[in-house]
Amino acid sequence: IKQCDVILISGGISHGEHDLVKPVLKTLGVKPLFWEIRCRPAKPLFFGIKNFKSMKKFIFGIPGNTVSNFVIFEVLIKSFLMKLSGNKNYDTKLFRAILTKNIKKEYGYKYFLRGIYVFKNNQFYVSPLKNQDSSILKSVTKANCLIILDEQYIDLKKGNIVKIQLLD
Repeated sequence: IKQCDVILISGGISHGEHDLVKPVLKTLGVKPLFWEIRCRPAKPLFFGIKNFKSMKKFIFGIPGNTVSNFVIFEVLIKSFLMKLSGNKNYDTKLFRAILTKNIKKEYGYKYFLRGIYVFKNNQFYVSPLKNQDSSILKSVTKANCLIILDEQYIDLKKGNIVKIQLLD
């Protein structure tokens, strides 16, 4: 904490008996700003601040699952780091796309699905990858975007407009 401005801790952040990150951070004097977000994947997410010699230190506790790691980094941490580093020109690349397949999701959670977009006839079209399980790392290697589905949606139909975030 003394040497770093931002710390990313992977794993040990959920509810199990071996998830010790939160209690350890508490003993180190890290003030939690939030823990757990209503999204899939990456529900267990910790963000806290430690004041050290008039400097703020930022601590992220992210799930140990590699797909959850990837998603939360892309949608949250990357833009945080860019802005913290003074990069005023960085902007997340969000677009509207036409869904090419039906999607079912749970109400009340924001979803970030791995997908593949194509741009044709001046329009984005997006298809979710088949297996969205957060343990399937192969889906990250194939995806060129994340499909962002807000909390209020349950069933989306082919032809619906959705938001996508392009992956670099």
